[in-house]
Amino acid sequence: MSHRATGNPVMCQWFARLPATDHDAAAAELAGLGALHLCASTTGRSNFMFMTWHRSPTDIMALERRVSERLPRLEIRETVIISNIPKRAGWRLDTDGRRLEDFVEVGHHWD
Repeated sequence: MSHRATGNPVMCQWFARLPATDHDAAAAELAGLGALHLCASTTGRSNFMFMTWHRSPTDIMALERRVSERLPRLEIRETVIISNIPKRAGWRLDTDGRRLEDFVEVGHHWD
């Protein structure tokens, strides 16, 4: 799905630390905020990741404030703002984020 076509051209991905026992409840809380498109438990220093889509960059700070209020044990370690994705899973994308007919085969480095 093209994030631009949905009217949400800005994506934000957060890498955070959260006690593992809180992951399920945190995911449910984030899902209720409406902008969530990916949420995952991971390993390492940042063990919880989530991605949201937004209409403008100003929405990012407002959401981060709401997340901090609702999930006080969540420690955000890194924030990545993504404004353009040139390719998804082998398909080249146009300027609106829609799939072009060109498929770029995955190379041996993905094996």
